[in-house]
Amino acid sequence: MHSFIVGSSTFGGHEMMAAKIIREVTDSVGPVRVIAPPAQIDLLRERLPSGADFVPLQHQERRFESLSGYLNPGLHAASRELRTAIRDSASLTLVNGGLTANHTLTHAAARAARREGVPAWVYYPMLHDTRELALGGLRSIGYRAAQRRVVAAFSGFTTIDELWRERLLARAGRPLDVRVIHNLLDFEVTSRAARPKPGAPVRLCFVGRFDRYQKGLDLLIETLQHLREKPGLKPMQWVFVGGGPDEAALREACDALAGGSLTFEFHGWQRSAIGLMSGCHALVLPSRLEGVPTVVAEALTLGLPVFAYAIPGADRMLERDTLIEPFDKAAMAEAIADFAEEAATRLALPAASAYLDLLRDRGRFREEVTAVYGADVPPKARRQ
Repeated sequence: MHSFIVGSSTFGGHEMMAAKIIREVTDSVGPVRVIAPPAQIDLLRERLPSGADFVPLQHQERRFESLSGYLNPGLHAASRELRTAIRDSASLTLVNGGLTANHTLTHAAARAARREGVPAWVYYPMLHDTRELALGGLRSIGYRAAQRRVVAAFSGFTTIDELWRERLLARAGRPLDVRVIHNLLDFEVTSRAARPKPGAPVRLCFVGRFDRYQKGLDLLIETLQHLREKPGLKPMQWVFVGGGPDEAALREACDALAGGSLTFEFHGWQRSAIGLMSGCHALVLPSRLEGVPTVVAEALTLGLPVFAYAIPGADRMLERDTLIEPFDKAAMAEAIADFAEEAATRLALPAASAYLDLLRDRGRFREEVTAVYGADVPPKARRQ
C-alpha cells in the first residue's frame, strides 16, 4: 500500500492534481492510503475510487512553523501520529503546495518514515527563490533555512516540470532522486469559447484560489481600478471562480468598482470550472507565483486568450512576447482594454502546443506515475 499525506488546509489545483496521481496509483499499481484533515478527505472522496483507505489527520498547521524548525513542540506528536498511519506502507508521499509548506508535518513525515523504514517522497509543484517571493531580512533567512532542512530530510522528490526539478538539484548541494510527473489535462471539450455578440459585454474569468500575494489579487484589484478610470471602456463582465482567504477583500473592491462598464459575478469553488470558462472570452492570470498553471492549459484548449505576467511556469505554455512585464498593472489593464475593443472580431481557436499535447497524453501520465510508484512492484502484481 502506498500512503499519501495531504496536509494543507486548502484544496486547490495542486491537490486536484495529486488526486489524479493517487487515482492512477490505485488503478495501475495497487491500494492507497490517504492521510488528511477531515475537510480534505471529504473533497478527496469525490475524486478517488471507493476502495481508497482514508485516515483522518489530527495535526494542524500553525503560524511561524518555518522559524521554529526542529524545535516546534508539535513535531513529536505529529511524528507519532504518522508512524501509526504509515506502518507497513510501500512508500510515503507528502503532498505539499511548496517545498517549505506544512513545515512541521514535513519533518514529522520524514522522521516517521525513517523509523518505520518507509521510502519517502515530497511532491511539490514549484520552487521559488527569495527574490521571486519578495522576502527580505529575517524572512529570507528563515525561508532558505527551511528549504535546507527539507532537502536534508528527504532524498526523494517529485515535481510537475523539469524547470522545478533542475532548480532543486541546483540548490541541493547533494545527490537527490527528483522525478517529474507532468500534470494531466483530462477534460473533454464539448464547446469552444465564442465571440461576444454585438453590444454584449466581454466576459473575463479568474479561476483559482483567492490569495492576495501568490495569486496576485491585489494586482488584479489595481488593474480593475485602472480599467474603471479608462474613458470609452467596452463593457466587461468579470467571472470569478474559486474561493480563499482574501475573498472578502476582492468582493469589497468589486462592490466599489461595479457600475458603468464593469460588472462582476462570483461562483465559488467548482469541481470543474470548464463549463464556466467556456462561457468566457479570455482568462486573466495576475499571479506572482505559479507552478505550471493547469488553468492556462484549460483556457488554451478552449481557445481563450490568456493575460498573464512573465513569471516562471506561465512561460511553459504562453509565448514570451504575449506575456506582460511583471507586475505592470497599467500594462495589464491596457492589454485587456484593447482585447475588449476587438474581441468581437477574434475567432476562438484552441492553441497548438507540444506542451499541451504532453499534458493531454494519458499514457504518458500513467508511465510517469508507475515509474515512481511501480518500481518495487513485480510486473505481474500491477493492475492492468
